[in-house]
Amino acid sequence: MDEYSLLVPSFLSAIQTFSTGCSGSGIKSIECNRIKFFFYNDDVHDLCYIFSTKIKCSSKKVNSKIQKIVSLFYQEYSSYLKNFTGEVTMFNQFPDALIKLKMV
Repeated sequence: MDEYSLLVPSFLSAIQTFSTGCSGSGIKSIECNRIKFFFYNDDVHDLCYIFSTKIKCSSKKVNSKIQKIVSLFYQEYSSYLKNFTGEVTMFNQFPDALIKLKMV
């Protein structure tokens, strides 16, 4: 994983935290050039998921996939998330699972 791959999610997470602190609600999405970032807050597990898509993708279709991906992620990693320390390398294989299931 290159440095850029770690910086973008960290930056977007900081924006989400700032927005929630200032306005009491988080950001639902941000558009940047040809990419749209969707934010999904899981208040039950105190997690924020950030997804990127092409801008032309339908928000309804993306939100449907987000629900499925979040559910799958929690099923796969719930034991790690209970004692999460910030180490993310254990999640590196998750994109492969999404490709295998044709979710991305």
